[in-house]
Amino acid sequence: MFKKSVIVVQEASPNEASFLKIYHTRFEISKSPIEIFHRPLRPSSETYLNEVGEPGKTLVRKIMCIPGVVKVATQPYRISVEISLAYSFEEIEPKVLEILKSAVPNELLKEERPFVFYIPWQQKGNSPLKTDTKKTSFKESFEKVTAWFKKSFEKVSTWFKKNFK
Repeated sequence: MFKKSVIVVQEASPNEASFLKIYHTRFEISKSPIEIFHRPLRPSSETYLNEVGEPGKTLVRKIMCIPGVVKVATQPYRISVEISLAYSFEEIEPKVLEILKSAVPNELLKEERPFVFYIPWQQKGNSPLKTDTKKTSFKESFEKVTAWFKKSFEKVSTWFKKNFK
């Protein structure tokens, strides 16, 4: 089950799936509620990196060194990575996961639990996608979301026809 994994990778919405991923962790990344860093890191970023604290400060610096990464956002237990459209997560994600693994506290690595678990995009509330362990392709996600919207539209249309004759 994904709640026991060290890192949970959440794919973004179908509109953002090709350039944004969110990595949820079982260890604290940031001491600050939210900080956003753009490439290139500027001297003024140092103040905000200090607010993030360790290990977030180191994670942001290392992830920003990966070619193709344009933005990193941190929250206490998650880090979001945005990449350029000219790159793909197939080439960038292994590097991100390796960097995240280097920050995992030893006690979490010693426990018997899955290291990474992928969940597809989920809309808040009534999700058109079910959480599963298999990676969902963009085409599959798009088809599921389209079917969900069509079904929802039909329900709303039926309700309006029934109530506003």
